[in-house]
Amino acid sequence: MPDDEINIERGDGTVIGKGYKTHFPDKKNWKLQADDIAKKIISTFNIERSAFMVSFRSDSKNNLRLVEVHLDLGGDLLIEEVFPKALPFDFLEYSVHMSVGGKECPSYFDIKPTAIYYDNGDELLTDKNYMVFTANSDEKLEKLILEANM
Repeated sequence: MPDDEINIERGDGTVIGKGYKTHFPDKKNWKLQADDIAKKIISTFNIERSAFMVSFRSDSKNNLRLVEVHLDLGGDLLIEEVFPKALPFDFLEYSVHMSVGGKECPSYFDIKPTAIYYDNGDELLTDKNYMVFTANSDEKLEKLILEANM
């Protein structure tokens, strides 16, 4: 599932990560680019039965550049908190079934606008220092995120 990072800039100009949100509609052709890059990685490394998560950044021409590859699941409370609220199916269950050659993940589905916002300052993330937002539209989700940042 595509996610966007939520970052804020402090008064001194430093940028810190504050969370993730579901990706808004693909107006920049990122889904096709991400799929193509992921297929090349899978083919090059002959990945058959491993979890596979990738991160990208876009350049000034909206071309995606690979940042990192994970052959595991987890991190940043996405699977535990965001995916269950954003997806119309159990992501973890499908991941287990796919890893053993069972079910295929639905390829087309609606993603509910959802975000996780870490309210931890400079401290390490704990399970008590975050908020999860869901909304009926991307605009309402953006408003919730902006209000949390104030």
